[in-house]
Amino acid sequence: MADFLQTPVIMMSDLDLGMNYHLSEPFEWDDNKKYDLGKVLNAEDLDNMEVFGRYLDIDEDGVCYRTVPGTHPTKGSFFTRGTSRDEYANYSEDGDVYVAVVNRLLKKWDTAKPLVPKPELYQDKFESKYGLVFFGTTTYSALEAMDIMETQGLELDSMRITA
Repeated sequence: MADFLQTPVIMMSDLDLGMNYHLSEPFEWDDNKKYDLGKVLNAEDLDNMEVFGRYLDIDEDGVCYRTVPGTHPTKGSFFTRGTSRDEYANYSEDGDVYVAVVNRLLKKWDTAKPLVPKPELYQDKFESKYGLVFFGTTTYSALEAMDIMETQGLELDSMRITA
């Protein structure tokens, strides 16, 4: 999914995972598995287009076509840095370009919403002034803490991230 949506993967861990041994089934690699790398252009695709737009949103879903280094000798590569870029990866400080980039990213988030797993919610309504967000092996300690706080009259809106 990270390749498909062209998003970074953020790996989070906690003390329990980091300092203790957990048993799991051995991992078996499948050489026949084909991974969905998303919208990747090949050399023929690049030959058939006049100009490559790295951030050009052709499908209107916020996810742009990309290339893999070495795909084509003259097309598809670009140099970038962590500042604003237009649809063709050209540096820009233009406000309209920035707004267009942010709007495209909002579309990308909308595209991602139905694809990522939903969180587990621990309440029917969102009424509390306080909230708790937890994940992974912190689940049981979070549930215990919620029980203790509830006995003291403090109810929390809470969710466990599952993505």
